[in-house]
Amino acid sequence: MPDFFYASFVLNRYTQSAAPGRTHAATIYWLLSTWNPYDVIVMKSEIGL
Repeated sequence: MPDFFYASFVLNRYTQSAAPGRTHAATIYWLLSTWNPYDVIVMKSEIGL
């Protein structure tokens, strides 16, 4: 398990608005770095009301 996370950045190029028929929702792709061990991970979050 990593010690902590830092340097999160949203990847605007891949972020999408809601699918047809869904309102107030989005899929967001973002980067997450870990310190120990050092690594960069692409994360996906689906958010909505």
